[in-house]
Amino acid sequence: MKADVASITSSSPAFPSPQNEISTAVCISGGGSRSLSLAMGQLRALENIGLMRKVDAISAVSGGSWATSVYMFANMPTEELLGKATSPSSLTMEALRKAPAKLGETVTKSSSLAKATELLAEGTPLHRIWQLTVAKIILSPFGLDSTSFMAADADAVNRIVGNNPDMKKYDFMTPIPGRPKAFIMGGTLLAPEGQHLGNNAVSFQMSPDYTGSPFHPDGGPLNYGSGDLIVGGGMVETFAFGGMQPAMQSGGTQSLPAPGLPFTLTDAVGISSAAFASKMSKWSPVELSKVDPRVEYWPVTQEKQDGMMFELGDGGNLENSGLLQVLQRGAKKIVQFANTNVDLVAPSSFDFCSLAAGAQIPEIENKVSKQIYDKFGYGTGVYAHDQVFSASDLAPILCDLQKLREDGKPAVVRKSLQVVPNTWWGIAGGHSVDLVLIYNAVCKDFENSLPSDTQAELRKGSWGDFANYPYYKTVGQNWGLDPLRYSAQQVNLLAAQAEYIVTQSQDILKSVLA
Repeated sequence: MKADVASITSSSPAFPSPQNEISTAVCISGGGSRSLSLAMGQLRALENIGLMRKVDAISAVSGGSWATSVYMFANMPTEELLGKATSPSSLTMEALRKAPAKLGETVTKSSSLAKATELLAEGTPLHRIWQLTVAKIILSPFGLDSTSFMAADADAVNRIVGNNPDMKKYDFMTPIPGRPKAFIMGGTLLAPEGQHLGNNAVSFQMSPDYTGSPFHPDGGPLNYGSGDLIVGGGMVETFAFGGMQPAMQSGGTQSLPAPGLPFTLTDAVGISSAAFASKMSKWSPVELSKVDPRVEYWPVTQEKQDGMMFELGDGGNLENSGLLQVLQRGAKKIVQFANTNVDLVAPSSFDFCSLAAGAQIPEIENKVSKQIYDKFGYGTGVYAHDQVFSASDLAPILCDLQKLREDGKPAVVRKSLQVVPNTWWGIAGGHSVDLVLIYNAVCKDFENSLPSDTQAELRKGSWGDFANYPYYKTVGQNWGLDPLRYSAQQVNLLAAQAEYIVTQSQDILKSVLA
């Protein structure tokens, strides 16, 4: 195949177009069916207030990738896909028990366990079972679970076929017109097949146009226990990704050995959400890692290094917000949706506002989501690679979030933050970003606006329809049902709260995304 190889290193940090043209970005975190449900409401509200057309890029991880992959590729009216606008006062239990919009309906019909068992019985290779299971649940209702190649748009397909006439006989999948011009699904490059991960997890980024690992972590090779390996250094056009290394592994137009199979949307969404993969890659015996997704991978480098089969996993195995990917691409205005299941600690247990300026936050893992604190230097293990903001900036943000939640308001803060250098991710730092952080938290203003029967059901807590609300479990929320399945009322209420929070915060969002 004749395809472009994009060299992206600290000495040549530019991404290929249009990924080098990103000013505004929306980041939707991991969180399985919970994040998909929240994202449906978040995207619905952003569409209704006219802000999605202002967004240059979407960066998503895991359950966020489930939602945004469908949003980007499904050829369906937006209202049918995401649902009609809602108001809290109309959300009776009868209304909530109706089937959600098409995106949310996917997780109310999840049959992941049955599908995985079926694939196993059919002799499907272990490393393909998760991707094909996710495709059945999330992508197949929209006809997106095909074996088509991916490309950025119709013009890109014409160029690819012009350079590779034999590809006329193959189908291509492209995002629908009018969506953000850049779309990044975050995964993790774990370790060579059969080797142990340690703390050497590296970002693996999948897009319709380019796929790979930009920058060399800390600017050099990594050791997985059997010698040094070059990792990262750039990306390959996605239609040509997944084959053996070419004669020339540096940037530019290259003749690449064709992959055995197309790298599809099924592969990208499955890899981005394979939350189990990191643990499997770390545990002994290594046979457990046979369930991890894997792909033939070679670095973009001036030196020759043979391609190797690498294990891949959920973007959350390294970074669960999608924030660092857009910082790599130079985004200056970012809306970050932290669709977490970790409750923000109440002031009665720990008051962030009481901390002296610059003081460290003790035992932070019990007080706020890792999606947030790893960006401020509090991460450990693989998450120690993720710092991009000063540790002293975190407590004031969490103080503001606590105050808002205690007042019954949406947990939404806007801050201008200075970016610090991060050599693992290749982020130079030295500039500021305008960040809006939207944290999944209890919002009493929303709950108090609900009809009385819905409020009564919420008060039942773990004995009612809304156990764990709004922090639904990623796996096993509903006993006796499929591990990933939510009820219609769970999806609809969570999406409606997310929609309400975005709508209530539209003045802030407009000032950032306009």
